[in-house]
Amino acid sequence: MGMIQMDVRQEIARFAGIMEKKMRAHDDDRGYDWKGEDWSYLIERMREEITELEEALSSSDHQSISEEAADVANFAMMISDIYG
Repeated sequence: MGMIQMDVRQEIARFAGIMEKKMRAHDDDRGYDWKGEDWSYLIERMREEITELEEALSSSDHQSISEEAADVANFAMMISDIYG
């Protein structure tokens, strides 16, 4: 599927930067290993990240909230990458 050239909203670009930072933090130990994972494992990991996001929301720590939201989004991206 080809990429469509478009302007990216500032909010999306900023969030994508956080997603990439979180992904790169695990490159040395995991790299692109999601490509061989079953969707059920990725969903389970996303649920774990949702729990961590809920905990971060309770603490009102803005950085943690952004990072945990990016973790959730990264697992959604992995599923999209495999099946999209």
